[in-house]
Amino acid sequence: MILRRITEHVKAQNWTAVALDFVIVVVGVFIGIQVSNLNAARADHVREARYLNNLAVEIREEVVALDEVMLAHRARITVIDRMLTDAGGAPPRRESRMSAPANAVDVARKFPAPEFLPIAEDEREYFLNYGILARTFNEKNTTFRTLQSTGDITILRDETLALDISDYYANIEDLIYFEGGTARHARDATTAVARRHGFNPFGENSYDLVVTALREDPEFTASLRALYNVSILNHFVIANLKREAEEILARLPDGEV
Repeated sequence: MILRRITEHVKAQNWTAVALDFVIVVVGVFIGIQVSNLNAARADHVREARYLNNLAVEIREEVVALDEVMLAHRARITVIDRMLTDAGGAPPRRESRMSAPANAVDVARKFPAPEFLPIAEDEREYFLNYGILARTFNEKNTTFRTLQSTGDITILRDETLALDISDYYANIEDLIYFEGGTARHARDATTAVARRHGFNPFGENSYDLVVTALREDPEFTASLRALYNVSILNHFVIANLKREAEEILARLPDGEV
């Protein structure tokens, strides 16, 4: 329609009408582009809100998991200290100087042990089990992986928040790498020594026999001390991750979108 009008005006050499038609076309195209951009921006904002809500849900779940893992490490630290003390040796230091995951903490620092847990005396037959086994952390970062793989990380308008979330999950990867390497090696080594003494790492054992074995076998004692140090470091790193998670959650939505 507009093209036919322009053609007719050109034939009639009505240049004023041609100019007016041209302006109408340009304005129409401009308005169309603006409407399209507004619709795209609105769609991006909706997607951003959904991503942020999903991140909040997953990070809240991770905070719960981090608390559970820290509790398991506190239990390990508590019972190992008790077993080594009852075996008559020097109790382990209430700190660890092991190297930590590079992105999580300053490797030159000393890492203090957390507070001991109150554990009932009738649980003593499971002390070795608590000392050897400890939960590992399972991440819930489906949403963050999606943001990375699709490139949608760029729709997060708060660049500082996007960077902090990326750093948080990078630190989680460091933790998982540590747990699958150094921490797992220390646990497996202690498990092997315990089995050599006839103990069951996954169930109850005579506490008196465990203490006797620790008193007589320096390798058994050393392996438990290594687990003690690993757990202090793990607890420290996880506590830092939990603080990071809580700081991020304070900037994320707390309701359904």
